[in-house]
Amino acid sequence: MGTAMPLVVISFICATVFIGIGIFALKKKTPMHFWSGTRVKTEEISDVKAYNKANGTMWIAYGSTFILSAILSILFEVVFIIFNRFFYNIQLLSSNFLLKVI
Repeated sequence: MGTAMPLVVISFICATVFIGIGIFALKKKTPMHFWSGTRVKTEEISDVKAYNKANGTMWIAYGSTFILSAILSILFEVVFIIFNRFFYNIQLLSSNFLLKVI
C-alpha cells in the first residue's frame, strides 16, 4: 500500500488548493480573474455572479478530479494486492499438487 500513498497525499493537497480557489471564486463579489497577471473589469461582464459561479464551478470540478485520482489509486492498489495474493495462492496450490503427483 506504500507506493500509492505519495500520489494520494499530493493529490489531496492539490485538490484542497483547487477547491479552495473555487469556493473563493463563488463567494467573491468582484469578477474572479482566471489568468495570472490579468484582471477582469466589472464593466466587461454583464453578470458578475454568474461569471464567478462558472469560474468557481470549473475550479471545484478540476479539484474533484484530483480527489477521484487519489481514490482510484488506492482502489487499484487494494485490488492489485487482492489479486496478487489470490494468484500467488493458486500458484502455491498448483505447485504443491504437481509435487504430490510427481
